[in-house]
Amino acid sequence: MPDTFFGFARVTSARLGVLPPILGSIEAWKARDGDRRVTLVHSRKDIITSHLAGETYFSNVERFAADLADIAQRPAESGELQLLEVRHVLEGRIPLGVFEPVDGWPLRNVIGFVRCDAPLAAAIALAIAATYGGGPNIVTPDGRLVRQMLPHFSKIWRSETPSFIGNEPDISEEGRAREAQDIFASLSGQPTGDLATIAARLDGELGPLLARVLASRYSMTSPW
Repeated sequence: MPDTFFGFARVTSARLGVLPPILGSIEAWKARDGDRRVTLVHSRKDIITSHLAGETYFSNVERFAADLADIAQRPAESGELQLLEVRHVLEGRIPLGVFEPVDGWPLRNVIGFVRCDAPLAAAIALAIAATYGGGPNIVTPDGRLVRQMLPHFSKIWRSETPSFIGNEPDISEEGRAREAQDIFASLSGQPTGDLATIAARLDGELGPLLARVLASRYSMTSPW
């Protein structure tokens, strides 16, 4: 049975990789709103619980609401998921962002379960590193690589900046290189190496090859 959250049915048990990894206080989920496919975005559940209990010192609920209001006032940019609706629940105390659905699987979400040979693993790791600079982050069932990220939540970002230590992949080239090596090792089970050289041995294009692996090995033919 799908997990339900204020009337939404969350389709998967893992959060959707369409937010910058560094933002830990809000979450994105692949969900259904009745028959409508959506991307559901909300404050982390423990933050909501504390906010409702009156413990608002660490709450991001007001900042999140303000970010959603700002996003609603401007058109979606290229590569951004469009905000469809801001829904308030629990007598208006908690805002939920309802965005358009993604067309496939975020590359970051495949790390937890896909195992593959070294060239494909290296190509995935490098592609994820490139997402920080605007590269595609979604593989579709037909093998296209596209970019579909949530808009920038500027007030949430500024509120969490003081907790950054400076070597996070979101803001550090060194952090991205280290993360890419970790991703490669997780996917391939092999020691780290020169990812560009390893990826050059890939026999074909990343998108179609990864979509084929998801369909044939993991029976993933539709993201829904």
